[in-house]
Amino acid sequence: MATFIDLDSIWRDIVANPNPCNYELSVKQVETWVKSPKIVKPYEQNANTRPLSFVYTCNLINLTLPYSETLAAIPRVYLSLNSSNLDNVYTLNTIDNRYSDVTFVCVPRSVQNDSTGTPMWIHYSANMEQTIRFNLSFPLKFKITLRNGDTLDEFIQIDTTEPADPNLQSLATFNITPFDRDADYYPGIQPLTM
Repeated sequence: MATFIDLDSIWRDIVANPNPCNYELSVKQVETWVKSPKIVKPYEQNANTRPLSFVYTCNLINLTLPYSETLAAIPRVYLSLNSSNLDNVYTLNTIDNRYSDVTFVCVPRSVQNDSTGTPMWIHYSANMEQTIRFNLSFPLKFKITLRNGDTLDEFIQIDTTEPADPNLQSLATFNITPFDRDADYYPGIQPLTM
């Protein structure tokens, strides 16, 4: 059974997180996502002791960023999605582990224009599935970085007393499915233990 996470940076705490491409969601903002774990194992579990920490397979369905000529010239961006207390590192094997905290490599799929033909949004996709842990008792961190490792900060709103500009936000949709197989894995090898 899949669950979807849709992140629209317009709803972040703009004072604490002025960058729409690097922000943290508080526990209060995600507390309604999972009231209790979905049972995915064949044996019964004690409903009073189930933690809100799950391993999921996670797919990025869509990432949308505001258009800029600088961003349009970049062949890919990198997205990290983690609970603040958990480091889902090394989910992506790269030369010298340059992107050890990256969850998804996002490549441009299309550019969306407004009614006058002016580019407004860049849509990205990532053809990868990751198995990662979320603990919804802690803040959820979302970050987009560039090829050189810098956080995308082109769209930071300087005046945080104004409402967030809806045309300068990041939008992301994820499909997450509880990972229901307990085992230790090495890449490309069958489970070591069951």
